[in-house]
Amino acid sequence: MDKEQYKSKIKRMVQEGEAKKMCFLCGEDEPSILKEFENHHLWGKANSDDKILLCLNCHAYVTNKQNQLSPEIRSRKATPLNRKLYSLFSFFAFLKRGVSIGEKMISDIIENEETSNKSVGSSRKTNQKEVF
Repeated sequence: MDKEQYKSKIKRMVQEGEAKKMCFLCGEDEPSILKEFENHHLWGKANSDDKILLCLNCHAYVTNKQNQLSPEIRSRKATPLNRKLYSLFSFFAFLKRGVSIGEKMISDIIENEETSNKSVGSSRKTNQKEVF
């Protein structure tokens, strides 16, 4: 299935309520942001047709990491060893982005929890002052 067929299929599935369009890595699902999305070759275009849906930001990050390797290593004509190395490098670039996003989410949750606890604590003190 080529890129246009895939986009068309996803669009139809979203319209029919069978699927929700979102970035596989960051979970972005805001329609105005995801008007354009990218099908990313998880193992590298030269190595597999396995694709995942990424927002433009996540796709740019992972592709930029992949492009740090020389075109000879990324080529369909690369040696079997180089193709394996490229596949692993591609997958680890994907994982690195996912871990980075996950760490940010955890940090935000902890920060929100601490802020919430502080405000609950201060409102309790305020209520205690009012009672006494």
